[in-house]
Amino acid sequence: MRDAKVLNIQVNANTDAMSLKLRTIAKHAEALANELDKIDSETCEECGGLLSVTKFTGDGETYTTTNCEQCKSVE
Repeated sequence: MRDAKVLNIQVNANTDAMSLKLRTIAKHAEALANELDKIDSETCEECGGLLSVTKFTGDGETYTTTNCEQCKSVE
């Protein structure tokens, strides 16, 4: 019968720093998911295509135009 081989590994880690990094990653992942949800919700009512939103300022007012990339409708 063969002799059993044993492998022992010891890992020392600062779990406080790891925890902080993981929380930061989770925060950014949630923000990214929210942005993707916002993009998905900006679709054309006529064809379902992706809307392109342009904001510009003139005369102290902010104006927004929304154009559909697919059917070229303007809102």
